[in-house]
Amino acid sequence: MKRLVCAVVLAPLAYLVACSSSETGGSHSSPTDGGADAPADSGADADADSSAKPPSVLDSLDPSQGPFATELASVRAMTATLAAAGAGTVDRLFVGGDPLLVGAAAERVVHVGSADCANSPYGCPSRVPADEVLAQFATSRPALRAALLAALDGLERLRWVAAAHTAIGFANLLDQTGKLSASDKAALSPKFTALAGVKPALAEFQFAQELPASFTQVKALYALTDGVLVPAPATAAAAKEVVASVASLLAPLGAKPGSFAPFAEGAAPVSSSPALATLKAATLLPAMAAEDPAKDVDAYLLVVDAIVDKAAKGNEATIDWNAYAAALDALDAHVDRALIGFDAHVPPPGPPPSPSSSSFAAPPTEAGTLENDPRAALLQMALPATCLHGEPVTPVTDDDVVRMRTPDVGSWSTAGAVVTTRRFPVGTSPSIAATPLPSPVDVTPMPVSCYVTNDIGVPYALVNAAACGVPIRFVATCFGKFTMDHVEVIVRRGESGPVLLRHVYRPKADGSLPAMTWFLPRIDDPALAKDAFNAYRVDVTTVSRGGASDSRCVPVYWPEGTPTGPAPKNPCTAPPGPVVDLFADPTLPTSTFVVEKYGAGIRLRPAVDAFLATGDFFKVENRSGASVELVTMYSAPFADATGLSTTVIGTVARFETGPLADGASKTIATPPLSSKLAPHRWVFGRPGTDGILAQVFATNL
Repeated sequence: MKRLVCAVVLAPLAYLVACSSSETGGSHSSPTDGGADAPADSGADADADSSAKPPSVLDSLDPSQGPFATELASVRAMTATLAAAGAGTVDRLFVGGDPLLVGAAAERVVHVGSADCANSPYGCPSRVPADEVLAQFATSRPALRAALLAALDGLERLRWVAAAHTAIGFANLLDQTGKLSASDKAALSPKFTALAGVKPALAEFQFAQELPASFTQVKALYALTDGVLVPAPATAAAAKEVVASVASLLAPLGAKPGSFAPFAEGAAPVSSSPALATLKAATLLPAMAAEDPAKDVDAYLLVVDAIVDKAAKGNEATIDWNAYAAALDALDAHVDRALIGFDAHVPPPGPPPSPSSSSFAAPPTEAGTLENDPRAALLQMALPATCLHGEPVTPVTDDDVVRMRTPDVGSWSTAGAVVTTRRFPVGTSPSIAATPLPSPVDVTPMPVSCYVTNDIGVPYALVNAAACGVPIRFVATCFGKFTMDHVEVIVRRGESGPVLLRHVYRPKADGSLPAMTWFLPRIDDPALAKDAFNAYRVDVTTVSRGGASDSRCVPVYWPEGTPTGPAPKNPCTAPPGPVVDLFADPTLPTSTFVVEKYGAGIRLRPAVDAFLATGDFFKVENRSGASVELVTMYSAPFADATGLSTTVIGTVARFETGPLADGASKTIATPPLSSKLAPHRWVFGRPGTDGILAQVFATNL
C-alpha cells in the first residue's frame, strides 16, 4: 500500500487534507472530510499508513476542553435538545409547499370548474370552503405577513445558536494551541457566559398561534400539529455576539484559501476527529450574516393576491402557477438556509473514532439483494420515545412521529456539491424547484487507493478501482411512541432515472441495524458516463412501526475520467407535485374515497381520512373513466420494491384494492390494532408508481 505524506489545510468552505503519494492519475475535484467515521482498515497496511508521520496535532485536540468547556457544554446540550425536538427536519413549522394553504384553496376552485369530476355521481367538491379561505386571506393579509415573518425568524435563530456551538469549540482549540491571547480570551469570556446563561433558552413556536382568528379553516388545520422548539430571541441575540467575536479572529490567524498555518503540523487527522469537524465548520463563521426575509414574504403575498383576485373574478384558469412556485421557492430558501446552517454546525452523532488511521478497507463489490446487503457496516440503535417536544421538553410518547436529518454521503464536484434541505409539500415525493444554496458536503473517507494528489499537493478522488465508491450514512433518526419498522435506501441515476441500488434494513430485536452502506458507481451503474460528472439521487426513507415516515434526498456527483462541461443539475430538485386538497368535502359519503381523473392522471377525494377506528369500513370507488388499482406503500412515497419478503408494517398488513373497473368499488375493513391513541397510517399509491395519493389513519379506541 502506498505511503502518504500529509499536511492539514483549511479552505474557506471545506476542510481538506493535502497528501502526497507515489501514485499519479487524472484530475478530479477534491473531497472534503466529514464527521461520520467508517470501519477502520486492519492489518499491517493500516499500521504502515498511520506510522508514515507523527500523529496529527488535531487528533490530540478536543474542542470540548479548555477555558470555555462549561459554556460549550451548556450550548451543546441546547443544540442536542433542539436536534431531538426536530430541528433540521422537514415540514415541522408550516407546509413548505403551500404555507397558507391558499394554493390548495385555489386548486379546489380550478378543480370545480374542470371536467375531471364529471364522471362522479357525487359531482365536484363544494367550492365553499375554498372561497372562504380566499376571502379570509384578503381580510387577514397584514396578520398573515406577520405570521410568516415570525415563523422564518424562529428558524433563523436555529442556525445562529448552532454556529455559536462551533465558535466556542473553535476558541477552545485556539487556546489549546497557544493561539488565543489573554486579551482575546478576556473579550470572549463574557459573551460566551451570556449565551450559556440565557433563561429560558428555548421557546415553543406553533404556527397556528400566530395565525389570526379570522383565518379560521387554516388555523384549525395547523392547530392539529404540535409546536416546534426553537431558540428564544434572547438566546439567538447572544449567539450572534459569540459568532461575530470568534469570526473576527479567523483572518488574523492565517485563514485563507488552501492554508491555515496554526494547524498544519503532523499527519492527516482521523476523519472522526472532533477538532477536524470544528475546524471545518469554523470556516463558515465569517460568511454568516443576518437574513431579512421581508422582501421575499412580500413577493410571495403579491403572487397570492393575484391568485385570490383571479379566483374571485372567475379567471382561475389563468392562474400563473409557475409564478407561485417561484415566489414560494424564494420563501422556502430562507427555510433551507436555516436548516442547512443547523446541520453544518451540529452534525449528527457519528460512530467512535477509528482506532488506527483515517483509511479503511474497501467494501465488497457484490451488491447483494434487496434485503441482504454485504456492504452494510457499523451499527445504530432505533428506539422509541427518542423525539422531544414542548417547553420544558419531554419525550414524545403518545404520537407516532419520525424525524430524520439529512443523510451523509460522499460527493465530489468542481462546482461544489449543493445540498438543499428542501421541504416536502404534503402528499408529494420530489422536492420543489429550488434555487441552489451552496453548502459544504461532508464526505466519509474513501480507501487510500482512491486518492491521488496533483502537483500542488491537493488530494483528489481517483476513480481507479472498483472499490472506490460513495459511502451512504443513515443519520440517526428519532421516534415517538413507536420504534423503527424499517429503513429503505434507493440510489438512482439523475432525477428520475433507473434504480441502481436498493436495500431494505429492519432492526433486530435489540433495535440495532446497519448505519451505512456503499454505492459503487463503477459496479452498480452500467451506464456510467466517461469523462463526465455523473449525478445520482440517494433517497433514504425511515418508517415507524405505526406507519409514520420521513424521506430525505441527497445528491451525489461522481467524476469519471476527466470531466468537462458544466456541473450537472441537482437531481434532488423537481417541479412540485399536485397541490393536495385538505379541505372538507361534504359532497362525499362518510369514509368513501373516490378515484377521479385529474388531468392526465388520477386523484383521490378526500386526500386524508383520519376518523376511522379498528373494525370500521371504508370504500374506494373508481370514477376515473378507466381501470385503476391502488395499494398502500411500504416506504412512502416510493412504489414497493420487487422481492419484499413482507409488506407488513409493525403487525399491520397493507391494503390493496386489486384492479377496479370504472364504476366499481372495494370495501376494506380496518384490522385490529395493538396500540391505543396513536393511530396507524396507511399511504395509498399506484403499483409501480412513486407518489402519494391518499392517507388513511385508524385508531384502536
